Amino acid sequence: MTAIIWNEKSRPERTHSYIPEVEKARALFTPYAQGVGLDLGCGCQKISREAIGVDCDFIPGTTNIAWNLNEDLWLIAPRSLDYIFSSHLLEHLVDPGLRLPDWWSKIKPGGYLCLYLPHGDYITNQGEEHIWKRLFPEDILGWMRGMDYSTVLKKNRPIDPGVEDIWQEYSFALVLRKGKGATNQ
Repeated sequence: MTAIIWNEKSRPERTHSYIPEVEKARALFTPYAQGVGLDLGCGCQKISREAIGVDCDFIPGTTNIAWNLNEDLWLIAPRSLDYIFSSHLLEHLVDPGLRLPDWWSKIKPGGYLCLYLPHGDYITNQGEEHIWKRLFPEDILGWMRGMDYSTVLKKNRPIDPGVEDIWQEYSFALVLRKGKGATNQ
């Protein structure tokens, strides 16, 4: 589970119990997370029971593969997955723009890349002990330039935009569908 690192001056009061990010995102992403797929950075909860959970540490009951997520997913065959889902991981990687093409290469034509990330506007402190990149939907789409895809879903604060408490919703959702003609990506 990932929590935002805030500097104390800007930190709002927490007035609710913590809701894991995947719980907030499950209903939104379930239609796209079907078939054989990965949940990258799954932590202690996966998007679905059937998803192959990948995280940097082995967590009994959720993680199927412990992997350094800053490295290529060489153990996964190209164009073998129906989807890749990742919630609140990409912003922690050393070079997220380098990881996306690798992830994309593992998805079959017609498959989905499902991303749920903290919106850069809501990151106020990057912390010294932790990598925390300020990302925006446009960053992701820029890194995907030249790839054969269509944008299926792009929403800021997709779960409940009326919620004022940013601890409840401070993310954006992006679902990209790989083009049927994408044979070498």
